[in-house]
Amino acid sequence: MDYHWHIMETFNDHAGHIRSVRWGYFVRDGQYMQEVLGELTTLPLEAQGQPASAFSNDTMITWVQNALGADGQAQVHDQVNAHLAADKTRNPS
Repeated sequence: MDYHWHIMETFNDHAGHIRSVRWGYFVRDGQYMQEVLGELTTLPLEAQGQPASAFSNDTMITWVQNALGADGQAQVHDQVNAHLAADKTRNPS
């Protein structure tokens, strides 16, 4: 299985500063793919007053992971696995 984090979209305020990040956590297992999506609205201090273009996707993924913490990341992982298992049950190959 292949798991990965992805920054789906960034949102800016009226001044062009980043205000939130929409993220996704994906799993692919053969023909099956599932995702869990979320939005980070409480950004770290380094992001405040800056445009999204000032940061790499990897940096923004780190923000998401830090905000979720280990327990939150485990919950997201469990959730995407539950979606995958349900998909395999509904649509066996």
